Amino acid sequence: MCQAPQESTELAVDEYFVDDVTDRSFPLHHAIVHGSLSLVQRWIQCRGQEIVTRYAMDCAAAHGQMAILQWLHHRNFSGCTTDAMDFAALRGHLNVVTFLHCHRAEGGRFLAMDFAAGQGHLDVVKYLHTHRREGCSTMAMDAAASNGHLDVLVFLHTHRREGFTSKAIEGAKKYGHHDIAAYLQSISAARLEALVAPHAQVTAA
Repeated sequence: MCQAPQESTELAVDEYFVDDVTDRSFPLHHAIVHGSLSLVQRWIQCRGQEIVTRYAMDCAAAHGQMAILQWLHHRNFSGCTTDAMDFAALRGHLNVVTFLHCHRAEGGRFLAMDFAAGQGHLDVVKYLHTHRREGCSTMAMDAAASNGHLDVLVFLHTHRREGFTSKAIEGAKKYGHHDIAAYLQSISAARLEALVAPHAQVTAA
């Protein structure tokens, strides 16, 4: 049986360094979430590299644990999934998103920008827009509107073409973001006018 680390820790790791842990990766992920690189290293030393799945890097990325993420990356364990970038974006970890873009090939999905927009992480939205090709969906503006992120909405409307659905205005009104509802209504009115104007000119002629 591998012995628990002797360092002082709030993670109560002694119970994890035993032979009857049902999920062998749980203690590793627990240490990752709490940002303890020394415990991550100790657990892998005790149990071997086979306990390191691709979800280890996903976990580190989602929780913004850059030191652990870099350590796992440089030791070329099991890689990661697109969840790494998606959930790093969700939580606003721009440094992690940047690292994954520059050093990993897994990439992300359109959900990365959707998530970042919904949480108001404008810096992440801008980075993804500039450096990635996955884009976003209408959920980006819809979620940003419901959550009151006017700056994100302005950026998306100015630089992207996905647009928004009726859920954006409905959500803005529901949660009391009346300035956002008015902004979106002005966009809708301008679009309607642009569509109607050519037909009006033909009729007049």
